[in-house]
This record gives sequence, structure tokens and C-alpha cells, in this order.
Amino acid sequence: MYGCSGGELMIEFEYDKTGVGKRMELLRSKAKSTREKVSEDIDISKDSLYAYEKGKSIMSAEVMAKVCILYNTSMEYLLTGCEPKYNVIIPEIMISLGKYNVEQQKHMYAALNHMMKVFV
Repeated sequence: MYGCSGGELMIEFEYDKTGVGKRMELLRSKAKSTREKVSEDIDISKDSLYAYEKGKSIMSAEVMAKVCILYNTSMEYLLTGCEPKYNVIIPEIMISLGKYNVEQQKHMYAALNHMMKVFV
């Protein structure tokens, strides 16, 4: 599992659809935006956005990256609810990962997160 407190990188984590959805909805609410506007901004349907926010569907790395860019937040926050130790936002890199399967994306995310700790 991926935890907030220890600061240790854990390669395995579970995608919590409900948690990610709640954080997405919270970010949208704080931005005082509508589902229509956000779905246009990240180039998905309103139905898809609704499904993500309600924890009914899993986002691709590309969509997740676009959400992070839109709200100027980190993947770590979106995925785990934890504020990252290093305030580096890497979703621009993650957009290119859309062609990889979920397991590959997890490992690449973990590697990128580790590099941030080493080089920042």
C-alpha cells in the first residue's frame, strides 16, 4: 500500500476509485467549475467525468495527467490524498504513458516518483 506518513516509496498501490473520485470532485468544487467545463478542458465526455467522480470508472494515465495539470496538483495527491513531500508536478510526463497497461503505468509512476526524491 501507499501511505502518506513514512516518505518511503512503495511501488505497489491500489487504485481507490472512490477516493480518486472524491478528490476530483473536491478539486472541481474548489475551482468553482462545472462538469461541462472540466469535461471540455480535459477532452472527455460529461458522462465519463461523472463516472470518475462517482468512483464508477478508472481513469487512464492520460486523463489523470490532464486533471492534475488542470488543477495544478500532483498525481500523488490525486491517487492517495497525500500531499507530496516534494512539490513537483509530473503529469506532463504521464500523458505519454496512456499507451501502457495499468501495471506498467504503476511501475513508471513509482520510478518517476523515486527520481523526484533523488534529483529534487
